[in-house]
Amino acid sequence: MTNEISIRHKETNQVLFSGLRADLQGADLQGADLRGADLREAVLQRANLQRAVLWGADLQRADLQRADLRGANLRGADLREAVLQGADLREAVLWRANLQRADLRGAVYDVPLTRPPITITGFSFSVVVTDRHVQIGCQRHTIEKWAEFDSAAIRRMGGLDHQDEWADNRDWLLALARAHQKQCEQGAKE
Repeated sequence: MTNEISIRHKETNQVLFSGLRADLQGADLQGADLRGADLREAVLQRANLQRAVLWGADLQRADLQRADLRGANLRGADLREAVLQGADLREAVLWRANLQRADLRGAVYDVPLTRPPITITGFSFSVVVTDRHVQIGCQRHTIEKWAEFDSAAIRRMGGLDHQDEWADNRDWLLALARAHQKQCEQGAKE
């Protein structure tokens, strides 16, 4: 029985990477183009995925403990129930990534996360609420800064359609972000 595996595109079945299964732990996949890869339940502990392109990849239940994902493009990636404990996500693109039930304890996302972020879908932009910041689309600011933005500032960020969505949902999104931040602060004191 061979330990060799192939990582295939989830739709075209094209081989994107092949190697020994053991090689995936601590594997050097820096800058690898793994767009659309089927990596469900893959063990990628301590893997170097810096600047890797994982756009639309299926990483459901993948083990990415202490993986280096700095600058990785995870746009639209499915990370449901993935284990990202201690992973380095600084400068990673998480636009429209699905992080439902992902374990992000100890993950670094430009600032250390003390609690898993909240991901909100259903808009024309993605929303990720972390301990101290809110990322809406590609814009990442503190909660206080988001509260200061007027319609003109939102229009400059993302266009008129986003301005209307922001205006309609601003209050409850900010309330949710503040509640999450308060919960994180209370958890840090315990």
